[in-house]
Amino acid sequence: MAAEFPPLLSFILDHMDDAVFIVEEDQSIVFYNQAAEALTGVPRAEAVGESCKLVFGDENDQAYCVFQELRDSAAEDAGARTTIRHRDGHSLPAHLHMRRIPAQVAGRPLMMGVIRDLSVLERLSAQVADRYRFEDILSRAPQMQTVFTMIRSIADMEVNVLIQGESGTGKELVARAIHELSGRRDGPFHAVNCGALTRELLESELFGHERGAFTGAIKAKPGRLELAAGGTLFLDEIADMPPSLQVKLLRVLQERTFERVGGTKSIKMDARVISATNVDLKQAVAEGKFRQDLFFRVNVVPIELPPLRERAGDVELLAGHYLRLVSERTGRGPKRLSEDALRVMMDYPWPGNVRELINAVEYAVAVSQGEFIRPDDLPRHLIEAPAVVLPSPASATFPTTPPAPPPSLKSDEREFIRQALIDHAFHREATAKALGMSRSTLWRKMRELGLVAAH
Repeated sequence: MAAEFPPLLSFILDHMDDAVFIVEEDQSIVFYNQAAEALTGVPRAEAVGESCKLVFGDENDQAYCVFQELRDSAAEDAGARTTIRHRDGHSLPAHLHMRRIPAQVAGRPLMMGVIRDLSVLERLSAQVADRYRFEDILSRAPQMQTVFTMIRSIADMEVNVLIQGESGTGKELVARAIHELSGRRDGPFHAVNCGALTRELLESELFGHERGAFTGAIKAKPGRLELAAGGTLFLDEIADMPPSLQVKLLRVLQERTFERVGGTKSIKMDARVISATNVDLKQAVAEGKFRQDLFFRVNVVPIELPPLRERAGDVELLAGHYLRLVSERTGRGPKRLSEDALRVMMDYPWPGNVRELINAVEYAVAVSQGEFIRPDDLPRHLIEAPAVVLPSPASATFPTTPPAPPPSLKSDEREFIRQALIDHAFHREATAKALGMSRSTLWRKMRELGLVAAH
């Protein structure tokens, strides 16, 4: 019973915000705090002495599995995401963590459970994400807010769009956002990766073919230009399109008609074309790898996507967002980033951009054991990324001409933040807002990058 515990311990546990209960190995509850009463709707007088199934539910409940796992193993603790059913019938997302209480502490083997109500946390996390969400794209960076404005402006214009950015920056998400905000939103969206297919397969994929057009063409097949009628055709990695197909695509964009491979019937094209590339298409034109006339056709409205390393504040936002999604999907949550793990992620250059960050989060959730993601839970290459030794500032004044650190992404970030501070007259709040980060994050980065003297 609750009276068996020292009064001070009972007082502390009873005034915790999280629901706390203590059970015997035979499942009977011996302690049940006020937060547990509020979370479950079961009064303490009814709970103490009863089976913990009052809290867990039946054997099919995830929470009961946590109890069994801990009871039947030599582990010190166990935990999982679960759902708590209130007596009035509503359910709450929660995380249950159970830990053994050594017999020498309690006089007999006991197990303590802590249930954290996730409903408020998840609602707040969703609100934060929604604040910086545009369609399926998440960013607080000023550069991306400019992109969002551009998307809104041109979505309903029947113009060709060229999206340029490194791999993993979300070019297809931008194309889909344009489609969803356009008058073609009820039509199909078809994507073709121009670099993933041979010339023959890409030609057939785009234009379709008639029966007998080539060996293996046993029946006619419409191409994506035809299937995208009334909607949008997204040509990813257009720079990899073979020269012979560049000529054919140019003709389609000029005349708005095409023929299937092996066919003679002219088909009217009724699709908006959005292209994307991860290379400098102007440079490809200069090198003779891409037709200049086709470049002008696809590049009516250019959109540049910045790499993740230039999107100040987005690493923390995206990591938290995908950590919540992956934890929910896998049932291994809730998970939170420790300050050290976040610092590792903030300092990493992310050559694979958002796609690499998502992979890192999925890895961390899979290997981590506790509630917090720690540096050792991150992929090894993030932890082993070379550190940059920053010069010590000579004085407490803002360095007008800072000592040049070794060429690196760190030095690029240093100059980027330094210039932002200059642009905003060294006003930290205005600078932080412009960079899309909190004042505390800006201050931490200023100290780490040698932009302020240590006191």
